[in-house]
Amino acid sequence: MPRNKTAKRTKQRQTMSKILTGVQKMEKDFMQIPSKLAAQMNKEINAHKKQQNKLKITVNKAKALVKSMETRLNALVSSKNTSAKAKKQLNAIKKAHGQAVKAHSDVSKQLDASAQALQALTSKQAKLNSLGKCLSQFEKDWAKSVKINKAKVAAKPQAKKTKVKSRQKQATPSMEQPRIQPADVAVENVRMDEITELAS
Repeated sequence: MPRNKTAKRTKQRQTMSKILTGVQKMEKDFMQIPSKLAAQMNKEINAHKKQQNKLKITVNKAKALVKSMETRLNALVSSKNTSAKAKKQLNAIKKAHGQAVKAHSDVSKQLDASAQALQALTSKQAKLNSLGKCLSQFEKDWAKSVKINKAKVAAKPQAKKTKVKSRQKQATPSMEQPRIQPADVAVENVRMDEITELAS
């Protein structure tokens, strides 16, 4: 029988330790979630920054292309050349100018969308960093409060056990017993011959 009890206790302890280990692991993972998400956000922010830099370069190139097309267009219009070849060049430059303006506007829209996404990611990252700080501060405060509570429990003086005098109430009987009073000694004033008479 004792072996069975020991085996049961050991098994219960093992299951409890497994449960506690699982809970501690989950708590640790929970505490690390904000930092992991913030690191992921940081990667996404860096990717968006690279994309934004590429888009800025593309916007500048498109802007330069639009300007060069406008100068060529203005040059052809100001030359007042009415030949068929000049008209074909003018139409081709107008078409290329329109495409360059459209490409510039598309790239500008992409740049604006990228800037908004970058701003949203930055605010989310700030929230996650703040959450991580709050969780770590909560963990510190919790540890302090547990220490203080343990100290209070340990420092709490236990009540001294004082010997309580038992106050036994004297039992009062319902009927009082008659008290025997000491008898008066009648021998004091008696003489010897009276004693003999009394005895006989």
